Amino acid sequence: MKTLTQTQPETGNSIAQKPFLNIHTMSNDDILKFVTSRDMCYVSQRVKNELAQSKGAILFERMKQIILEYIYLGEEIETCFSTYLSEKLNYNYTYLTAIFIKREGISLQKYLRNCKIERVKELIQQNELSFKGISYLLRYSSLAHLSNQFKMITGMTPSSYKASLTRDISTIGSKPLRKIALGGYNGFERERVAFMNPN
Repeated sequence: MKTLTQTQPETGNSIAQKPFLNIHTMSNDDILKFVTSRDMCYVSQRVKNELAQSKGAILFERMKQIILEYIYLGEEIETCFSTYLSEKLNYNYTYLTAIFIKREGISLQKYLRNCKIERVKELIQQNELSFKGISYLLRYSSLAHLSNQFKMITGMTPSSYKASLTRDISTIGSKPLRKIALGGYNGFERERVAFMNPN
């Protein structure tokens, strides 16, 4: 009859299995004796991964800021968006797009398009420019291009949107127009406010 024997867990040399040590009280020689080459590889890879994640997060936030720059300072910028972004961050546009998609779930171009439409809404609310003037300011190839993009995202034409604002003002009264138009302070609005008020 076989008897069951309890096996002891294997002991290894990985960092996860070693007791906590206060390296500040250890000499360099003691540390080197304790840490194996496998541990060093593990630590090195972990540090690299953390640095890559940190770098990606920083680039992602900078890209969102630069998109707002490109939208709000459009008249002062003479290059196309991809060139402008690459030159500002000193990275290949394809590499930046990959980072952005990984974090936001959509491409840079789609995010830029959505932000531009939100800016179009703002300009329509301000009622200072014609639709043609807005299309020129935001670098649309034509008024038709602006109208098509606007309808694709909002489900209505710029003219219909403007008319809806008039109806909302007459029925809602003192409620802030920006909240009516944007449906509350969404992500773009928070980014825009931070960009316009850096302090």
